[in-house]
Amino acid sequence: MTFRQLQAFIHVVRLGSIVATAEAMGLTQSGVSRMISELEKSVGFKLFVRSGRGLRPTSEGFKFFKEVERSITGLESLERVAEEIRLGFGQRLRVSCLPTMSATVLPLALRSFQESFPNTVVEIDTATYGSALIALEEDRVDLAITFNIPGMDGIDIEWLAEADYVFAAKSDHPLMKKDHLNARDLEEERLIGGMADRVQDIQESDDLRRSLEAPAQRRIWCHTSFTRYAMIANGLASSLAEPFSAPLWSHAGVCIRPFEPTLSIQYCFAVPSAEQNSKASVSFREHFRTAIRSFAEAHDLPIRTGPARA
Repeated sequence: MTFRQLQAFIHVVRLGSIVATAEAMGLTQSGVSRMISELEKSVGFKLFVRSGRGLRPTSEGFKFFKEVERSITGLESLERVAEEIRLGFGQRLRVSCLPTMSATVLPLALRSFQESFPNTVVEIDTATYGSALIALEEDRVDLAITFNIPGMDGIDIEWLAEADYVFAAKSDHPLMKKDHLNARDLEEERLIGGMADRVQDIQESDDLRRSLEAPAQRRIWCHTSFTRYAMIANGLASSLAEPFSAPLWSHAGVCIRPFEPTLSIQYCFAVPSAEQNSKASVSFREHFRTAIRSFAEAHDLPIRTGPARA
């Protein structure tokens, strides 16, 4: 079997048609049919059966597809690296970044980084905290921008910034009339859920903590701030949220207010020890630090980028 045959096989499974596959791959229909036939001879079982005007995989073909789909990603990556070498590009920097950072700070950092490293290919994996940890452990990224994490063998942690949660709601929300909000202001508020662990940090009465955690108060749960702000923008609820995404939704009438007592969240760079002193990695982190300071100052956000607080 060849790489090209496997590509054709994946296209036929996804598109359900020899005609559509031929168009997608820039081949003739007879060329695609021949590759599928040769692949069937190679594996020793039938891959497709005709269904109406299209094709669908046999049970054996579908099992084979799942394995090919997993394996082809690595082959495509090798093909891409080979092309970059042919075109004269330098090294590759694989960056895992939290969704909120990838839509706000990361573009600013990349703009200046590419001026310093124009031949470095940057591969971005927008990932949540848990996915970033797995990517680091599996050596699939050279650098992760994520929440502050505990020490890991072979991973160096470099503190990046600390931000305070804010109260976020539509501009016409009654609580927006206040300059600051506190926990008691939220006792009757319908909040978007997803940070119950931080509610435990509120040094108030047990009754108040239970009120903020009550299911009746949290009828929508989500784990990414971009989705959280989208819910707020559509008037579905308010939230205690990280502040980075707020500027992206100001056009939709979303406003933020400081919240007391302070609930903070820390961010860090997590770098495999072997990559810690890579010139590209060091430079990227410097550009990212500059970008996060600029973004916070431009939007007057409660973000600190100096030494971590005790």
